[in-house]
Amino acid sequence: MVLAGLLAAGVAALVDRGGDTWVLCLFGMGVVLGEMLVFRLSDGSALPLSYAVFLVLASSAAVGQYAAVVAGAELIAFAVVRVRDPKPWWARLVLRGLVAAATFAVCWAGFDRLPAHEKTQQVLVVLGVAALAQV
Repeated sequence: MVLAGLLAAGVAALVDRGGDTWVLCLFGMGVVLGEMLVFRLSDGSALPLSYAVFLVLASSAAVGQYAAVVAGAELIAFAVVRVRDPKPWWARLVLRGLVAAATFAVCWAGFDRLPAHEKTQQVLVVLGVAALAQV
């Protein structure tokens, strides 16, 4: 998966010289890898590491870029990652989409309201609320 992500980023860098498409490919690779790496909580529930990538991507990408990366990466992860989850496939896909949408919505609303001379505490509060939106 890492090699496929790096290959996609390399091709994107060649095709879109000077653009940021290659970075978005790396974020997509991070989402797919995050779906493969899951924290198992004491109650048996799972917390994918892709949620952390959602936070970083939501705080630094435009809505179209965010949606494209998340949709593409989730579809790839859905095809590649095998999960032991009793929920039907469509419920898992809808849940991932809702988590991604909530993360972006909170980041967008929070960062949109920060002053130009933002303080570290304000940024951390917005990121913390966005993390809570994922739960």
